[in-house]
Amino acid sequence: MSLKWFPNLVTLTRIACAPLVGALVWLAPSQAAPAAQAALYLFAFLIFSFACLTDWLDGYLARALKADSAFGAQLDLWADKIIVAAALVGALAVSPVIALFGLVSLTARDLWIMRLRARRPDLDLAATFLAKSKTAIVMAGMAGSLLGMAALRAASLGADAGTVPYVAVGLLASSLTLFALGCALSLVTAWQYLAAARTVPAP
Repeated sequence: MSLKWFPNLVTLTRIACAPLVGALVWLAPSQAAPAAQAALYLFAFLIFSFACLTDWLDGYLARALKADSAFGAQLDLWADKIIVAAALVGALAVSPVIALFGLVSLTARDLWIMRLRARRPDLDLAATFLAKSKTAIVMAGMAGSLLGMAALRAASLGADAGTVPYVAVGLLASSLTLFALGCALSLVTAWQYLAAARTVPAP
């Protein structure tokens, strides 16, 4: 039996992880016990990190098995957007401002570009290196933020409640900075696509 279907199965696994990540992030702040919050954030981090790993794995398998296809490329693109959007929807319960900023700069931007590509098939609007880098930066920032939240909640279980958990705070702050950078790059690439569309008159 051919294994050329396997890369798409890996991609579907990433999509299947999305609602679970979103639910874990959403439920975490509603838990009264810090230990329960830490556990939910940690589980969300592990599942999200696994999903991000499949983003590399499905591409590697597609090339190794010579199973590249237009359908697989589109499925991979949608899987990235779905897992990020699900995590951000869950984060609305944690930090609405940060989550809404991410949803607008990432999800809304992606939907707009998809619409632009559908309306202007005459344009070469393939994903650029900067756009692909943006996705990796965003995912790294989100994964680090989940781990940072888990570390903060775990630190509150320590014997000395007055001790500032510098490592956890540093991890969370650096991860959110990375996430903000990814969102900024998302807006930059959106402007690049718009500029490219304006330079070529519609047929």
